[in-house]
Amino acid sequence: MSTQQHANMHLQSLVLVADDDPRLRTLITEFLSGHGYRVAAAPNATEMRRLMATHHPDLVILDVMMPGAGAVEAREQSSAPESHVYMFAAWRLDVLRRILCDPTGMSIELSHREFALLRTFVEHPQSVLTRDQLLNYARVGPRDVHDRAIDTQISRLRRKLHERTRVEWIRTVHNQGYMFVPKVSRL
Repeated sequence: MSTQQHANMHLQSLVLVADDDPRLRTLITEFLSGHGYRVAAAPNATEMRRLMATHHPDLVILDVMMPGAGAVEAREQSSAPESHVYMFAAWRLDVLRRILCDPTGMSIELSHREFALLRTFVEHPQSVLTRDQLLNYARVGPRDVHDRAIDTQISRLRRKLHERTRVEWIRTVHNQGYMFVPKVSRL
């Protein structure tokens, strides 16, 4: 695997940093963000559990000495590894390998931002997401991306999905945002 392929592979991985030491939490968060990872940070065990339930991180960096986050709880959280493959209709999205396959099994090439948006949609199906939420969840590249740039990326993603199956996958909800229409399951 080339260095570029390895770098691209982890761009969408979400790492949760749970540490009650703000300096250490910031240091780890900035390091990982600087290397292309999406990072969520929790200053306590309660926030760590909330973020794990809502964001489903790929990896948790946990201070086991943090009050309320002992080794027993860490084992409980990791006892049932979750799949990184999502299905919608007959489509298949493998978020670790960054592969989207249409119903015939053909792979669809997506840009980093298109992939980040699709991943966000499959992780929040049938929910209206605002542009700000999409920018936040699908962070790739600089944070100063204009919120209307999301419209362009969604248009491109729609076109790629629509070319294979003439179905409306992403619905515009007037004055609110966008919604991923199909039911999604995790394999």
